[in-house]
Amino acid sequence: MFLATTGLTQWFVLSSFDEENESLSEMRNDQSVDHPPVNLKLKALREFLDSLPKMPSHYCRKDTKKLYVEPLFKSYADLYEEYTKQNIQSMSRSSFMKEIASMGISIFHPRKDRCDICCSFDTGNIGQDDFADDWELLPLPRNDVIPVNGPDRLYSSPLKIKQSKYDDLQSLKSVLLKDAHAFYDNLPH
Repeated sequence: MFLATTGLTQWFVLSSFDEENESLSEMRNDQSVDHPPVNLKLKALREFLDSLPKMPSHYCRKDTKKLYVEPLFKSYADLYEEYTKQNIQSMSRSSFMKEIASMGISIFHPRKDRCDICCSFDTGNIGQDDFADDWELLPLPRNDVIPVNGPDRLYSSPLKIKQSKYDDLQSLKSVLLKDAHAFYDNLPH
């Protein structure tokens, strides 16, 4: 009550007094027994978050590395409430949110992660029958074998060009870099 009224932290009050005072030393020892270390709480939180069913973004995979919790929870408050039900010694809500952010987890999927058909169905522009038709399996591709060498070449060697065109290309060499001269010299004519 005193700490909440003055805005002081328990650590500040305990460390302000002389450490040789036995009653304060006993309070410190009792505090460590009553509350598990933060490491154990953090480990329990990470285990809880790892146990949640998650999936990557569908259309936004190249833009984000976030994992999205399957739509079991409507808000972060619901998720935190489930966490506190499962863990007797739970972390604070702000620590919970920081850990979710550091692990790259979100419960809300981005709007642009849905296809046009799903969005139209949700808004009521497409009926259940049309929606089901769009999600039927597509026919499998044919089993035609494409040759490894590729299609036959149309010409076995470069086509010859007319002498007048060759002369025009040779006159262009004066404005081209010297690296390109060999190409123009080797043109068949």
